[in-house]
Amino acid sequence: MRSSRSVVLALLMALVGLVVQATLFRRFNWLTPDLVVLVVCTSALTLHPTSALLVGFLAGAMVDLSIASSVLGLRALVYTVVAYLAVRTRTRAESGFLAAGVWIALLTAASVVLLLVVGITFGQSGELGSQIVPRLVQVPLSNFLIGSLLAIPLTRLLQPGRGVTV
Repeated sequence: MRSSRSVVLALLMALVGLVVQATLFRRFNWLTPDLVVLVVCTSALTLHPTSALLVGFLAGAMVDLSIASSVLGLRALVYTVVAYLAVRTRTRAESGFLAAGVWIALLTAASVVLLLVVGITFGQSGELGSQIVPRLVQVPLSNFLIGSLLAIPLTRLLQPGRGVTV
């Protein structure tokens, strides 16, 4: 019961992150986070591995459904792989907020590269736009900054007593 509640809560956080990303952060050129990947990474810190993969897949499907020009399932695949990587490496992020921020930035960079590779494979070379190199730097850096601040509160919200500690 606790696990299903945490999965629903993580999906609601991903939905809120998607809305905030699409509205608030579109106005800034210097801060371009991927809040859905941030939620997928923090849910991998606290949830059962299968639940974390489910959150990654459903969060990616939400993003796919919100982007009309995207191939359906592209981000669902990428976010599921990121959730898998996050589950396999989550012990590296449990030592503090700075370690969690670096871990989230590396997983975000992996998601950008995977999105580029999978997008090119399926004929969506414009998936990241014309600004590929700046996105490879700006998105992980933005997620590092935001993830360093929000990793501890998000993990405590999902499951008190587990995840990143101070």
